[in-house]
Amino acid sequence: MNRTYKPKKTNEDTEPLYDTSFTCDVAAERALIAILLDSPQFMPDVLELLGGRDVITDEGYLILFNTLKVLYEEGKVIKLGTVLQKLNLTGESAKLLAMGISLIDLPREAKSIDLVDTCQHLRSLWVKRTALESASSIVSAVRSGSSVSQIIDVLTNASESVSEGVTIGADQSLNDILRDSLSSLESAMNKPGSLTGVNTGLGKLNRNLGGWQDSDIVMIAGRPGMGKSVAGVFHAIAAAREGIPVAFLSLEMPAKSLMNRIIANETGIPYSRIKKGNVGEDELARIHSAIGRIERLPIHFYDDHNADVNDLSYKLLHWKKRYGIGLVIIDYVQKMSDRTIKSSAEYDILTSVSNKLQSLRKRLNCPIIELAQLSRGVETRQGSKRAGMADLRSTGQFEQDATIVIMLYRDDYYKEKAARDAAEANGGGYMEPQFDQLLEYGIVKSRDGETGTAVFWTDVATNRIADQAPISEMTSLALTEPSIRQTTLLGWGEPLKEAGF
Repeated sequence: MNRTYKPKKTNEDTEPLYDTSFTCDVAAERALIAILLDSPQFMPDVLELLGGRDVITDEGYLILFNTLKVLYEEGKVIKLGTVLQKLNLTGESAKLLAMGISLIDLPREAKSIDLVDTCQHLRSLWVKRTALESASSIVSAVRSGSSVSQIIDVLTNASESVSEGVTIGADQSLNDILRDSLSSLESAMNKPGSLTGVNTGLGKLNRNLGGWQDSDIVMIAGRPGMGKSVAGVFHAIAAAREGIPVAFLSLEMPAKSLMNRIIANETGIPYSRIKKGNVGEDELARIHSAIGRIERLPIHFYDDHNADVNDLSYKLLHWKKRYGIGLVIIDYVQKMSDRTIKSSAEYDILTSVSNKLQSLRKRLNCPIIELAQLSRGVETRQGSKRAGMADLRSTGQFEQDATIVIMLYRDDYYKEKAARDAAEANGGGYMEPQFDQLLEYGIVKSRDGETGTAVFWTDVATNRIADQAPISEMTSLALTEPSIRQTTLLGWGEPLKEAGF
């Protein structure tokens, strides 16, 4: 009995614009059911290959497939008797008889059918069907006078649906995985420090993490003044210097400010002076020379006011195709929104954003660094101001989705704050404290590496971070502060503060 597939409507009032009936193959759907009735042990393989997509279009064979799936999920034996019993319980057996489908004959047809080919064929038809239905939705959105942002949403959803369908069941054999692992190993041997990922720019991090991995979502969190933007710009420069195209989404400060930070990093001239134009002739010459080098760095900035995760995902996918983006940095991630979420609760919005970034990372196949702002609870805490996992409660799903969570801490910030508070309270002049220029990377979560605290030298004024202070800085500090001299000789607190690094 010939039953025609009915394509989905684009909305309640609009008929589909394209005929999708040619993307259906009822004979192949019948063949799949025949295989499963004859060899039910292949059910988990079929579910994996189809990836939960609606590849069955015929009403009768869809009833049978769903019945087999329910029996499998219930842990029951799949055989003619149990299938018929389930169909009788659901009242579907009469429908199948009316459609002329006989379960007795089906298993006999399975002998000459290839399971994998059949699943792949049905999956490819589903992709074509979905593409046509998506095209119909796009045309309808345009014709109905939808806004540009709504049309982009339709385009993005259509792209995601088709892309996910193409990758369904893209399982790798053991040989494929071994070859991929060997390729990564050989690639790492040719990189400094045996890196398997993107260079972090810091030896201690590279040794612990092997670089930022393609599977990584890295959350670098801290209160204002701890150095989040310094870290974000530094890691962008480090990757770009290795030839890795970087996408930097600056949702807090304009790209011009970020560029001034890069110039400060390259020249050693304080960022605040560059911003104000307070530089001498010699320094201006250094800046011109640095700009020539900076122009060759493959860093792409986004600083538009639109922070919607759907639009930014579309932008990044476009950049991936155009520039080959190998690292994404978001400053900072709580600034992102999601217009598809009706709830006004910040937690719900951020959880949705995190889920979509997780999906985006898989499509981009590159690490994402999320700079995150911590709650003010850290400031009101007695004793140590170092943040912990509990301080991430307001970040929704971000902490759970992250493969690595790093808490930044800079004691110099609190030294300066205490000095200014004292000056204000006493009505006297500001006495600059002795800064140690240390930045702590507290790795509180690492799925594939070790947790612990790595301590680095940093110069916030020039946006620089290093495993150790430059020799000139070491000499200056050693002459003025004995405790700093001892720390320098020990390698910045190793091994006491850096167990595992």
